[in-house]
Amino acid sequence: MSTPTEGSVLETQKDAAIEVSVPKGLDPEGLDAIRVLLQSQALGGNDTPKQIGVSFKHLSVTAPSGTQVQVKTLPRAILNTFGPDQVRFIREQVLARISPRNSVPEGKTILNGFSGVVKPGEMLLVLGRPGSGCSTFLRTVASRSNLATTGDLEYANVSSSVFKRDHARETIYLPEEDRHIASLTVRQTIQFALRNSLPTDARNTKLVASLVDVIAKICGLSHALDTPVGGAFSPGVSGGERKRVSIAEVLAAGSSVQCFDNSTRGLDSSTALDFVKALRAFTDIGHKTTLATLYQAGEEIYRNFDKVVVLSEGYEAFFGSTSEAWSYFHNLGFIPIPGQTTAEFLATVTDPDERKAIPGSEADSINSSADLAAAFKRSNHYARLVSEIDEYREKQGQADALLPTYSYRLSLPSQVKESLKREYQLVKGQRRVYYIKWITTIILCLVCGSVYFDIENNAQGAFTRGGILYFALILNGWLQFPELFDAYTNRPVLERQANLHLTRPAAVALARFLIDLPLIAFQHVLFTLVFYFLSRLQVEAGKFFFFYLTLLHIPIAQCRDAL
Repeated sequence: MSTPTEGSVLETQKDAAIEVSVPKGLDPEGLDAIRVLLQSQALGGNDTPKQIGVSFKHLSVTAPSGTQVQVKTLPRAILNTFGPDQVRFIREQVLARISPRNSVPEGKTILNGFSGVVKPGEMLLVLGRPGSGCSTFLRTVASRSNLATTGDLEYANVSSSVFKRDHARETIYLPEEDRHIASLTVRQTIQFALRNSLPTDARNTKLVASLVDVIAKICGLSHALDTPVGGAFSPGVSGGERKRVSIAEVLAAGSSVQCFDNSTRGLDSSTALDFVKALRAFTDIGHKTTLATLYQAGEEIYRNFDKVVVLSEGYEAFFGSTSEAWSYFHNLGFIPIPGQTTAEFLATVTDPDERKAIPGSEADSINSSADLAAAFKRSNHYARLVSEIDEYREKQGQADALLPTYSYRLSLPSQVKESLKREYQLVKGQRRVYYIKWITTIILCLVCGSVYFDIENNAQGAFTRGGILYFALILNGWLQFPELFDAYTNRPVLERQANLHLTRPAAVALARFLIDLPLIAFQHVLFTLVFYFLSRLQVEAGKFFFFYLTLLHIPIAQCRDAL
């Protein structure tokens, strides 16, 4: 990382022999608060955050061939049930366990023979054209890929399979999509992430409030803390600010290995630079291992990274220091276009239609991505990389801090408690909706109940009373359909937060049920009091409460199915 010059937007501060680039506007108190955040997120709340590096050798990822993915017709699905599906299951599940060579299906290789190491306190920039495998690389490193993987991938000398089982919370992958609950404010969204990622003894109200302000300042959200996040169908913050909310949520989660997939999309150049500087500060102070894909990286953004990996159609064209990448490709014979930034030059090298080479040079003989990868493996850079990987693994050993941990910071009851607070905030923010619903319920009861007013006590009236009961059941079912829409709309948010290891889906489902139950019960009190007596049903306490409880089961069952 280059040293900031005088007048730069960087403020340089030194602490414990660490030079930290602080985003503009973040004062020394904010820097201290970052330390408090990182220390609070550490295992057991001690002063030493986990230091987990990532190393990989000959890492390859294979996806099933497109010809193997088929949509079955109904006749084909019925026929396959009685033979072909069972044979495929035995071949793919049973035989694959018996014979490891059958465990990797034939298909398209997305990543081919990657090697590299990212140590704690280092930032890796992942460069490549769209479709080159950048997202797959990040998902694989973050243990979020379900594709077949071969090679050697380790985290602090812990194998990927063991790490995924015992330390799943220590990796985070932030995709491009921004999924949030639209009606919550930015402050409430960050608070929920913090309260589910901090240890119990660090979740006091004052500390959480101060950390929210710090994260908001880092991400440029201080002015929008009390603004709803919004979404495609509801007003709120802008698209760029919504992206920053996603970033703030990841910073609050506090994992040791952080992977950002094109997280600067939608941000202006100044905000993108401040975001990268914030990552630099978090990485330096907390000894994080940070990987990021940026499709548009300016020169100053590029210099904030320690290492860069260049991908070309699934091949590793280069892995090494950011200060050596330009000279490596230039020495091969590639010609940079005047005015190009380093990142643009590295991306251009992977495009056969745009790259230019000196005639007769080694670059002039490179015709494919495989040739680029072969040239890199013949270079001294690759030999030094292999030595660096071996040396790191030999010195690292399995750190004492890497003890098996729970996938979630909080216990299930504590997660339910935090989810209840958020559900209460949702209800409080939608008070007008509930008022309208209750008023509508009373009006419907008055209108529909008057239809059955003063029914005769004879055989004809008995038949009509059957219609009363049926109508009451149907009407109450329809009244709860908006709840189903909200539940399904927020499912992507629930999936995202589960991937961030903030909360279990079961905790959110239970909290939503507990908060909906009294609201539904009150709504049915209004309905039953008006409709039951206006329809002149039998005025007996036992039958009245039986009618009420029977109707109450219908919306409760609907809410359960939605969850």
